[in-house]
Amino acid sequence: MTADGYVRVSSTGTSTGIRRTLVADLSLAPSILSYGYYTDYETLSPAFLTDYNSKHSIYLSNSTTYSKVSSTYRGSTSVPQTVSWKDPTGTQLCGEHWYRESATIPGRAADTTVPTQTGSLITNRTSPSATLGCDLVFTTGMIEDGKTYTRDAIDVSNGSGNGPIFNQPVYTLWGYNDGHENFTSPSNGGQPWRGDSISSSSLYKPVVAPYDLTLPPTIGSDGLATNACVYYGPTRVVLNGDGTATVTSPSTTVRDSGSDVNCYPSGSLDNGIRNFQIDYATVGGSTVYVKNLGTAPATGWPDNPTKLTNTPAANNEVFWLPVSGVATPDSSTSAAPSTCANTSTQKYSAAVNAQCAWTNVATSTDASSTTGWTAYTTSSTTGTNCAKPPAATDQLLFQCEYNHSTSTSAPSTNAYAAVRSTMQSFLNSNSCATGLAAAFKTCLQTQANSALSTANTSQHPFNYTSPANGDHQYAATVTLGTPVTGSTQNVGSAPANPTAGDTLFSYTGTPGQEQSTLTPVTTTVYRQTYSSTSKSWSAGTAQFTFTTTHNDWVMTAQPSGASYFPQLPDVTDYNSGTTSGSPSVAVGSTGNLQPGDLYIQGRNNGQLSVLAQNDIIATGDITDTGTTGSDTQAVDLVAGKDVRNYHPVSCVDTNATDINNTSPGWCPNDISDLTSSSLQNSDGSFTAQAPQLQYQNMTQTGDHTIDAAIFTLSGSFRTDNYDRAPWVGNVLVNGGLYQSHRGGNGTTHTYNGNTVRTGLSLNYTYVDLERANLPYAPPASNSANPRPWNVVSISAGGP
Repeated sequence: MTADGYVRVSSTGTSTGIRRTLVADLSLAPSILSYGYYTDYETLSPAFLTDYNSKHSIYLSNSTTYSKVSSTYRGSTSVPQTVSWKDPTGTQLCGEHWYRESATIPGRAADTTVPTQTGSLITNRTSPSATLGCDLVFTTGMIEDGKTYTRDAIDVSNGSGNGPIFNQPVYTLWGYNDGHENFTSPSNGGQPWRGDSISSSSLYKPVVAPYDLTLPPTIGSDGLATNACVYYGPTRVVLNGDGTATVTSPSTTVRDSGSDVNCYPSGSLDNGIRNFQIDYATVGGSTVYVKNLGTAPATGWPDNPTKLTNTPAANNEVFWLPVSGVATPDSSTSAAPSTCANTSTQKYSAAVNAQCAWTNVATSTDASSTTGWTAYTTSSTTGTNCAKPPAATDQLLFQCEYNHSTSTSAPSTNAYAAVRSTMQSFLNSNSCATGLAAAFKTCLQTQANSALSTANTSQHPFNYTSPANGDHQYAATVTLGTPVTGSTQNVGSAPANPTAGDTLFSYTGTPGQEQSTLTPVTTTVYRQTYSSTSKSWSAGTAQFTFTTTHNDWVMTAQPSGASYFPQLPDVTDYNSGTTSGSPSVAVGSTGNLQPGDLYIQGRNNGQLSVLAQNDIIATGDITDTGTTGSDTQAVDLVAGKDVRNYHPVSCVDTNATDINNTSPGWCPNDISDLTSSSLQNSDGSFTAQAPQLQYQNMTQTGDHTIDAAIFTLSGSFRTDNYDRAPWVGNVLVNGGLYQSHRGGNGTTHTYNGNTVRTGLSLNYTYVDLERANLPYAPPASNSANPRPWNVVSISAGGP
């Protein structure tokens, strides 16, 4: 193989004693990549027109917009709330060539059917219709630097302008006849194109093609790497600029049997693939292939039903990447420390929120109470103090026994205050607060009995063994009151975003939620005496009571979060999955019949073929790190249906009523094809009622670049929402365009010499990738000959 991609063959022989060597350079006839531009139809595709102008309803929210509706459709001065459209008819005409292919297929030129969309204004029952044009033109300003081929008739300039410039040969099948197919002769003065003259600056004009060149309608196995990395359903691929790609494919839960094992992470794929990096220079034959998860519905994939007023969820998103965290409830808590320390104002209560409420006993700090001590005898009243033990209902007895005093002197320690302080410190430490209320009850009772043991006979612990007759002890009995439901609160923070750093995805996350159950916990202290006769402790006399409130926190919701696409305000129709057996029911990322759509952007370093059984969506730049089209830098995008430029738009009108009464994929006040007066100002700018301005760009992308050969085997290369919202920039394609149908990327409106644009402007530069060592390119069929070998040069020399 030579540096130019030729095969060199040499033959040495001897004749009449003279030895000579012949060297011949051979090449295949040009492949599809030798052309810069190819179409089967010079029209928008019927499938696109049907989807883009599908049955829908538009809410009209103001009289100014309504006044722009044609009187033919308006019929009254009142404001109709809704315009409802039926499905378009006649769009199949856009799937015909301009010429007659046979007697039974008339072709667009001979067919009088006009693609229309009809409906009725709900208020007044009139019947508006909208014409849906098929044909697209080669306009003034278009420059084709690569060879051009179309199986259809070329339309030039659409009746105005100087026409496009073709710097390489351009071929049309209009006029071709191989003896089997009837492509009819051109009728436009014998020239094989429609419309105006070609620009005088053009080096070439269209000529009738010498053969019929066709691309396969679907991706086949011919030339495809047998170990390609195969993924299923909506898949995200980011090229990292170093020969690696990061793959996220939530619906790929099984490995393709023929794929390179290194296309997948190790372990279980039950939860799909997320943020997995492959080295495509060495893995999967440098080929990524995204297939449909299931059989495509007969009528095509339904559109994603997201609206601004929705909540993002698995049933309305194309991508829904949930993450989960496991949270445990906060440790169950008793009294708050600051409240528990404020003992002088807390009055006893058996209800919740009675944090450290103590019995109001007859002391210097507590008022009278019906529970507990009824008196506190001091030296000022009896003069005896602890020398003569007082009654069990007298606080003095507890003071004497806690201080182990039989003296006539006043007890040295305020025993009641000491026990309260000990219990308050214990509660504030939350030492018992890690369990539920029942466990807290047991723990608190043990702690109270320990704190009281100082006042027992000989300071014995509670329920000590072998008590003597007449011994006493202080026993705590703890009871739980009636619980009530308390407040809710967050637990921790939301889980981490599973696709952090990828701006395609939005993210939502919530921490765990817990709710409290508040239970009053009442501790009553009794003074008991032991009887050797009954060998038991008496029921005892109540001394004092205190109550605290225990909070039991229970998880009501675990932490949750998800990365998702698209954003809720985005009205773009993205393909979504369907339930099995119900292709009309869109269920987003939970569908088991999801389309093989590939969302890609990034920087390439190497040779890479990217295939999708359904659509490829370019969500940003796709560029080479080196020289585009070199032996080391080349990409092609091969879609079974469309290759689309990501262009999200949202509605200017965000009123919930207006949004909810407008079909998904549309915005309120979009009066396309219903207008009675100009929607452009005298300077050429749109008025506020123009349908285009009912939409606004969600991202100001500016120019973006695609360095690749682009194949759309049954669809087109187009821009999402190409006729909605103000112009955002140019899409710069460096490579080749090979389409079944042409696609819309933007619109141009001229008024009073001023131009207003929408969508993106296509700027295309042909780069020859025929010898760029692409891993895969769809094989083209040539009716004249199947890519024969041609002799490029022959040289002869001596031995």
